[in-house]
Amino acid sequence: MQPAPSPETLSRAHYLRGRIAADRDEPNRLRSETAALGEPSFPGLKADRFELTGRLAMLEERWDDAVTVLDEAARLRAESGNYRLMAVTLAASAQACERAERFEDAAYRYLRAARSAVLSEDMKRAAAWLQEAERLAQQAGSESILEETRRFQALLSVESQPQ
Repeated sequence: MQPAPSPETLSRAHYLRGRIAADRDEPNRLRSETAALGEPSFPGLKADRFELTGRLAMLEERWDDAVTVLDEAARLRAESGNYRLMAVTLAASAQACERAERFEDAAYRYLRAARSAVLSEDMKRAAAWLQEAERLAQQAGSESILEETRRFQALLSVESQPQ
């Protein structure tokens, strides 16, 4: 007989099932998986709960609520050094900002997501998020974010050149 999974393992399973439910546009299942997480005290699990709550808010088109909780999830992921999930969470927050027509905020979050993706060596996502940041910064007329995005793109281009 196998031992019962640890509480952390069960929590991670709820998080993953919640992410799948969000991707499949299944708000009832997402709500159920979020509730099953309970009120964790461990920062990584708290971040999971905030992220699922934010994704539910997105499915319900409550964009400002989504941004608030997704930003908190990203902050918690940064504290724990989980830059890969921090990047994904920031990109979700950027999507919510864009849907709320907060284009400058969306551009800024995509830029931050790209930086975090580079820290986790996910260059493909970093490049895609930088393109989104540039597009939205142009749309918002934000010269400072546009300049920062282009500077970061140039830096990545130089670093990816063969030595």
